[in-house]
Amino acid sequence: MKKQLRMLVLISIIGIAPLMAKAPKVTVIIIVDQFAAHFIPKLGPYMKGGLKFLSEEGTSYLNAFFNHAMPGTGPGHTLLATGTFGSFHGIVNNYWFDKEGKKINFDHDDSPNAAVFAPDGSVYPFGKSAHNILADTLADQLILHSYPHATNSVWTISLKSRAAIASAGRLGKALWLDKKSGSFTSSKAYFDKLPSWVSTFNKEKNIRGKDSITWKPFFDLKSPAYDFKDTTNYTYSIYNESIVGKTIPLHPLDPKKGYDTIFSKTPEANQLVIDFALECLKNTYTGKDTDLYKPDYKFQDLTTL
Repeated sequence: MKKQLRMLVLISIIGIAPLMAKAPKVTVIIIVDQFAAHFIPKLGPYMKGGLKFLSEEGTSYLNAFFNHAMPGTGPGHTLLATGTFGSFHGIVNNYWFDKEGKKINFDHDDSPNAAVFAPDGSVYPFGKSAHNILADTLADQLILHSYPHATNSVWTISLKSRAAIASAGRLGKALWLDKKSGSFTSSKAYFDKLPSWVSTFNKEKNIRGKDSITWKPFFDLKSPAYDFKDTTNYTYSIYNESIVGKTIPLHPLDPKKGYDTIFSKTPEANQLVIDFALECLKNTYTGKDTDLYKPDYKFQDLTTL
């Protein structure tokens, strides 16, 4: 009986072994702000490249969701990163007020050990970190489960600091676009100094040198791909008319015509994130360890045509 049991266990292991896939060397998690699940089948016919392949050949979880009510970047990304709600991870909004009435910004940190890097190599008089997050993120746990022979790493990239920081947690490497300077940056909470490849990328792209931006649609404006509610509603827009096909001046010091209000809302900004993510992969992936990359994009749902 014992011999038969051992044989049964052995057969079971042999039968399962071919089905057990090896851990991937690289995992990419793409988070698209404000991209509702029902947009996927609607835009499916217009997808190309990798997204089209994943949509047609990948596995889709149609009933995967959280009962999450706060539609903010901070709480939303932290929920995705931790798998739990604000009552546990602590990020109830992008900002909130403590019991003394002091405003708390989710990713702000007054510690000099979290100072944000300025373009010239110095640091700003303010800092950013994940110190307000009360739970471990996926990034934290992945790095904590590193081994001497296999060191895991996590890199998160976004136009927003709070999106990158929520995804990176304390132990990942968060990078985001400094809207003031138009360059990618991070803080001392993640690096002793900004990686040289980041500085090189910033110089080559020279976003601050842009004096204008032109919105170029991917399809003809009459395409059903743009058939969304309120695409021609300009009530809450910075401009009261369409900017598609027009050249819009950029004024870095003007809060209404700067990088945050204009450039970061355009498809060119998302392309910048893609280019930066690829540059990050080229400069950090060794092929020996397990790496996690989390680029974050913004769906232009409120941008008018």
